[in-house]
Amino acid sequence: MVPALAAGAHRGDAPWPRRLRIHKIGDAYSLTWTFASPAGRALFMISRGPDGDAVLTWIAVGYHDIYE
Repeated sequence: MVPALAAGAHRGDAPWPRRLRIHKIGDAYSLTWTFASPAGRALFMISRGPDGDAVLTWIAVGYHDIYE
């Protein structure tokens, strides 16, 4: 996921599966998928660990109600 974001998947600049949508919201990212009903959503942030590698921190995973 990190290489896809670095290539601009959240801006539509890089190939990305149609059923996965990703958007940048401030410092966080929103991932939405529609492989089966109901559609799922997740919020996460990317930071750097002590070794410099990317660290994904999941903020919320669920359905549309995670935004409430």
